[in-house]
Amino acid sequence: GLLRHRARDLAAGGFDQVTLRARSASLDPTEARIVLEGDVQLVPAQRLVLDAPVLESDGGSAQLSAAYIRLGTPENINPSAALPVSAGLGSLRVRGQQVDILGTLALRGFGPGAGATGTDDTAPVLIESDGDIRFIGGKRISDDGFHTTGRLVSGADVTLRADQVYAATATDFTLTVHGDAGKITILPGGASQAPLSAGSRLTLTAANIEQLGTLRAPFGQIDLDARETLVLGAGSLTSVSGAGQMVPFGTTEFGGQDWLYPVADGHSNVYQAPPEKRVTLTAPQVTLAPGSVVD
Repeated sequence: GLLRHRARDLAAGGFDQVTLRARSASLDPTEARIVLEGDVQLVPAQRLVLDAPVLESDGGSAQLSAAYIRLGTPENINPSAALPVSAGLGSLRVRGQQVDILGTLALRGFGPGAGATGTDDTAPVLIESDGDIRFIGGKRISDDGFHTTGRLVSGADVTLRADQVYAATATDFTLTVHGDAGKITILPGGASQAPLSAGSRLTLTAANIEQLGTLRAPFGQIDLDARETLVLGAGSLTSVSGAGQMVPFGTTEFGGQDWLYPVADGHSNVYQAPPEKRVTLTAPQVTLAPGSVVD
């Protein structure tokens, strides 16, 4: 089915909280989508949730702003299921005090890539937080059983600006930008304290990756996989150390013999050892600028 909302009507209603949710009646949950038609402004004061696996533009300029913003769907979608994305002419500006990307989200119809036409501030997809940007797994459990999974896929360049970018506890999240010259950029915000998160896996994949901010997966793994260039800029922090942190992680049973962490839907894993800490940098050309930190 199709339901149309006019953004100006939502604004005129004076709503502090807005949630739009799309679900597919077919066996393919990725057919559900929210389409931003023309120039759109959604700016509720408190909370904005766009709950759908696909966010699509018809070529207009979309501005989303609220104190808290959540994009993506938690639905149980196979990570190997195709999420077709294509670049277009639309632009997306997201600004909140806290921004969460939950489960599965494909960005379609945005572009062209800023690598050819603009700067990071004019990238077709710009997600900004005055605090953190957090990636959270949905209902799907990874093949190894230790993580909930999520992914953000875009056909156009993506720029993230925040105090820090990280994945929630026991989340396996992948951010992918397609295209021969596709680019992911992480820009710095203000100072940040390491989050109460542990055991996550965060993967960034694109032709070009520029990490200038703070990227964290405490007691977990970060994989930066660029097909052409990978830059860790001066002042950037790419950290999995968890140094100085005490993060609650799971429970013990049978007198402390078993260490369990509940992943999702009543499923728990037994840990024999703390999660592995690892940073992997992969690219034909890797640049670590003076002052960049890999921890």
